[in-house]
Amino acid sequence: MKKLHHMVLKNSLVLGNLLANILGLFVVQLIANYSVSPSSVELNKITEQIDKIYLPITFAIIFCFSLIYEGPVRAFLNNIYLGIENNKALTLKAGQRVLNEPFFLIVYNICAWLIAAVVYPIILYHNDAPRNVVIRVFFQTSMVGIIGMTAAFFILERILRKYLAPVFFPDGGLYQIPKTFHITIKTRVFALIAAANFLPLCAFIAMSMGTLHSQYVPAKLLELLRTAIIFNSLSFILIGTILMFLVSSSLTRPFSDIIQALRQIRQGNFDGRIKVSSNDEIGYTGDVINEMTKGLKEREFIKNAFGQYVTKEIRDEVLAGRVPLDGEQKEVTILFSDLRDFTPLIEQNDPKQMIQMMNMYFEEMDDAIKENNGLIMQFIGDEIYAVFGAPIYTPNHPINAVNAAISMNKKMAALNTRFKEKSWPVLKHGIGVHSGNALAANIGSPNRKSYLLIGNTVNLASRLQGLNKKFHTELIISEPTFLRINEAGINTMPFKALPRTLVKGISKPVGIYTFVKD
Repeated sequence: MKKLHHMVLKNSLVLGNLLANILGLFVVQLIANYSVSPSSVELNKITEQIDKIYLPITFAIIFCFSLIYEGPVRAFLNNIYLGIENNKALTLKAGQRVLNEPFFLIVYNICAWLIAAVVYPIILYHNDAPRNVVIRVFFQTSMVGIIGMTAAFFILERILRKYLAPVFFPDGGLYQIPKTFHITIKTRVFALIAAANFLPLCAFIAMSMGTLHSQYVPAKLLELLRTAIIFNSLSFILIGTILMFLVSSSLTRPFSDIIQALRQIRQGNFDGRIKVSSNDEIGYTGDVINEMTKGLKEREFIKNAFGQYVTKEIRDEVLAGRVPLDGEQKEVTILFSDLRDFTPLIEQNDPKQMIQMMNMYFEEMDDAIKENNGLIMQFIGDEIYAVFGAPIYTPNHPINAVNAAISMNKKMAALNTRFKEKSWPVLKHGIGVHSGNALAANIGSPNRKSYLLIGNTVNLASRLQGLNKKFHTELIISEPTFLRINEAGINTMPFKALPRTLVKGISKPVGIYTFVKD
C-alpha cells in the first residue's frame, strides 16, 4: 500500500495532465457527434488515421519531457520513500520544479494542440474536404486544446495543493521559493471566467460554421441546430459546474483554515497552524499568520517565564512600557522579612531538608503578600523584599502591608506546626514595615535591568526588620505606617509603642510599634 501511494504521488501530475487532455478529447468528440454538419465517412477515416499517428506521438513527447523535467521531484520523493534525508540543494530544486510543473505542462498542451489545429485542417484540405469542414475541424481541435488546458490548470493545481504541497512544503513558505511562477487568485478567477465564456463561444462558432454550405433542407437543419444547441448548453453547464467546484474549493478551504486559526488566536490559543499549500495571496496570508502565531506564542512564553522571576503586575507594567526608565517617585509601603538564625540551622541539619523548608516558607509568605495586593520584589537569600502600592498605586497600601505581615506570622505558626509533626526544626522570622516615598525605576546595566525601589524608605524598612532581634519581636512597623492606619480608622489592630530608637542612616530616633498577639 505504501509503494502504491508512492507511485501514485510520484506520477500524479503526469496522470492529471493526461486526464485533462483525455477529458478535452472526450468533450469535443461528444460535441462533434451532435454537429449540424457531420463529416463524410471518408473524411472521418482520414481524421482517425491522423489521430492514430499524431495523438500517440504527442502524448509520448509530453510524457517524456515531463519525466525529464520531473527528475528532481522524483528523486526527492524516492528519497522520502527509502528513508533517505534530502539535502538542501535537491529540496530547493524539487520544490521549484513541482511548483512550476503545472505551467510547464500547460505550455506543452497549448503547443501540441496549436500544432494539431494547423496539421489536421491542412491534411483535410489536401484531401478535398469542404471549406466548412476544414474550419470546423480547426475549431474542434482548438477546443480540445482549450478544454485540455483549462482542465489541466485546475486539475494540476488541485493535485499540487492537496497532495504534493504537504509533502514538499510541510512548513509552508511556498511564496519564498525563488524562480517560481505564482498562481494568483486573479489568474484563477480569470481562467474560470475565460473558460465559462470562451469555450461555449467557440462551440457555437463551430456550429454556425457547420451550417454553411449544408446539404440539409432548412427544416432538417434547424432541427439539428436545435439539438446541437441543447446538447452543447448542457455540456458546458456541466463543465462550468465542475470548474466552479474546483475553484471554489481552492478558495473556501484555505479561507476556512485561516478563519479558524484567527478564532483560536482571538481566544488566546496559539497552537493552531494553517496548512499552507499554495504560493498565491492566500498562501502568503497563511504563512504570515503562522509567523505571527509563532511570535505570539514565543512572546507568551517569554512573558510567562518573565513572570516567574518578577510579579505579574511588574511584568505587565514593564512589558507595556509604563515603567519610566529614568525613574519616578512613588508613595509606597515597604516590607522586609528575614529568617532568624537560619545559617546555624543549615549547618546543623540536612541541607536538602532545609531547602525544602525554605521553599515551603517562601510559598506561604508569597501567598500572604499576594493576598494583600503586595508584590515580592526579590528573594535575597532567606530575606523577602516586598512592596505595596507599586508599580500599580493603591491608596490603602499601608493597611495591606500590615495585614500581610500579620498573615505572614499566622502562616509561620501553622507552618511550624507542620514542621514539628515531621520532627523538623521550627523557623523564626522578623518583619519590618515602613511607609514613605521611594524612587521606582529600572536599574542595572544595558544588558540586564531590575525593577527596584531605592531611597530612605527602603533602607528604614530593612533596619526595622533588624530591630526585631533587639526587641525580641516578630513585627515592627514605623510611626508613619501606624499613623496611616489610624487615619484610615483602623484601630482594631493591637499595636503598642516601643521606645523611640536610633537606626543606622537616620539622624533622629524613630517611632516604632510592634504587634501584640492575642
